[in-house]
Amino acid sequence: MSSAEPVSNPLEMSLLMTFVAVFGAVVGSFLNVVIYRLPRGLSVNKPRRSFCPACKNQISWHQNLPIVSWILLRGRCAKCGSSISSRYPLVEALTAALFLALWVVYGSDPVFTAGLFVFCSIAIAATFIDLEHMIIPDSLTLGGVAAGLALSVVAPRLQGATDRIEAAAWSLFGALIGGLLLWSVVELGKLAFGRIRLSADSPEDPPLFHLRREEGGRIALVFDGESYFLDEVFSRESDRIRIAAKNALIDGRVYDEIDIRIAWDHIETKKGSFPMHSITEFRGAFTEAVLPREAMGLGDVKFMGAIGAFFGWKAVFFTLVVGSVTGAVIGIAILLTKRSRGERGAAIPFGPYLALGAMVWVFVGPLILEWYLDTLHPPLPY
Repeated sequence: MSSAEPVSNPLEMSLLMTFVAVFGAVVGSFLNVVIYRLPRGLSVNKPRRSFCPACKNQISWHQNLPIVSWILLRGRCAKCGSSISSRYPLVEALTAALFLALWVVYGSDPVFTAGLFVFCSIAIAATFIDLEHMIIPDSLTLGGVAAGLALSVVAPRLQGATDRIEAAAWSLFGALIGGLLLWSVVELGKLAFGRIRLSADSPEDPPLFHLRREEGGRIALVFDGESYFLDEVFSRESDRIRIAAKNALIDGRVYDEIDIRIAWDHIETKKGSFPMHSITEFRGAFTEAVLPREAMGLGDVKFMGAIGAFFGWKAVFFTLVVGSVTGAVIGIAILLTKRSRGERGAAIPFGPYLALGAMVWVFVGPLILEWYLDTLHPPLPY
């Protein structure tokens, strides 16, 4: 790893560092737009100006200065007074800090550093979207793969190479390895942990289930008081929810001792099929219910492909190890905390841990890998 060449003039150094930090904060402000709009299907450039999520009033430029405006407005909209999430200054400050750190370490190679800025921006957007929505949009993941391939040609150092064609080949190989590696983890996880099984404690007193529709069109199945939203349960077209019902009521029709299979768009029974959109009533009592479950989403698979496209196959394995260990430690801590409060465990997004692992690779990954290999194979004593 190389550091930025020292600048003899302290004033010039301070100005450069200030410029990079401010540039990072401005990029972070745009990332906030991406984080809010992308998962909601909104355009990131129409309207061009940011708006209050509560009253939709467009924000003037002097009320949209990164970090500063949020502090001056005390985290509230100037028009309606609604609270504005602290995520906004956090993303701006985080982007500014990471951009500055990347420039300090790698600023002597501006093209390479620019490529790192691009990946850093993708990683930050993916992290905060995944934390809120449990998804990573294709425009970030597949777009990241394309950006990694293109930037590896422009800056071969991203792949640890000097030749552009060689760098492009390693980038493509890294993208394939990254996607295939995590896809295999997803498939193995589906086999090992791909079901949530709910059973009655006593067949004579079976728990109840019912279907609930919410505003916005979301549909949830409620089993013994616990809600499972269909858009979170179903990840594949082949996924089905199976219910062994003691009795069931479907749109006025009563069934006893019936097996029910539920797809994302219809309910199947031996007595017939019912389109999901037309069902007005679905409830009953069950002795057993089996719901599909994914170890992780396909967005994580594509994100790992983007990491491979930017940094190659070594970074893929490094990222998976660091992300898995970090995710396991933090995930266990979260689950234990929830259980101590009597709360039900929740799904934990993996994207932020992949982003963390990739950024660790960017700063110190090759050094850690070199140290590890030297530990396994110490140099001969001569």
